[in-house]
Amino acid sequence: MLKAIGCLLIIVGCTFVGFMYGEKFNKRVIQLNELDKSIIQLKNEIVYIYTTLPNAFLNVSKKCMYPIGDLYIDARNLLVDNKVDSVYEAFELSIKKNEDKLYLNDNDIKILSDLTKNLGESDIEGQISIFELTLKNLEKQIKTAESLRNKNLKMYRYLGFTVGAVIVIILI
Repeated sequence: MLKAIGCLLIIVGCTFVGFMYGEKFNKRVIQLNELDKSIIQLKNEIVYIYTTLPNAFLNVSKKCMYPIGDLYIDARNLLVDNKVDSVYEAFELSIKKNEDKLYLNDNDIKILSDLTKNLGESDIEGQISIFELTLKNLEKQIKTAESLRNKNLKMYRYLGFTVGAVIVIILI
C-alpha cells in the first residue's frame, strides 16, 4: 500500500512539474499580447491625446494586467522622481526589477528597449513610425511564441507524466 502511494506521488509530482514548465510558454504569449495592447494604448496617449510620458505611463499601467502594468508604473515613478536621465534607463531598471515576474525572452525585451530608446526623441511623425515598427516586430514575436506554445505545451505535459512513469518503473 505504501509503495503504491509513493508511486502515485512520484507520477503526480512529475506531471505537475511538466505542467508548470509547459505553462511558461502560455504565459509568454499572454504577456506578449498584453505588451502589444499596452504599446497601442501608449501610442494613442502620446500621438493623439498629447499626454506627457509620465502621465501616459500611468494611464497605460492602469489598463494593463500584472506584471506589464508594473513595468509602466515603475518607469513612471523613476521618471517623476528624477532618478534616471532617460526613458530608456527607466525601462531598463523597471525590467530588471520585474524580471522574475516576466516570461519574456531577450528578443522581446530588446523590442521594448528599442522603443524606449527613441521615445520622446522625435516629432509626431517619427513617433508614429517608431510605434508602427515596434508593433510589427512584436507581432512577429507573438506568432513565434504561439507556434512554440502549440508545439511545446503538450510535449512538456506528457513528458512530465512519462518521466514519472519511467521513475516508477525503475523503482519497481
